Amino acid sequence: NNRYEIKSGGIGFKGVRIHRGNNNGHTEGCILVGYKCAGDEIYESVGAEKDLLELLIDAKQKEFELIVKNS
Repeated sequence: NNRYEIKSGGIGFKGVRIHRGNNNGHTEGCILVGYKCAGDEIYESVGAEKDLLELLIDAKQKEFELIVKNS
């Protein structure tokens, strides 16, 4: 199965999208990635998305844990 599941409080979400973006206007509930944030703004999201994709490709055949932090 190539679909990942994210669990939060016993609730599972499959097919969650994670991508670059700089504010709430760039998402409809997806997780936005970035290296810095200030208030409601996310910065350096292009590099963070690229680096995350490389990590996920490397981990494709391995079990891993992804921690999502709301900052």
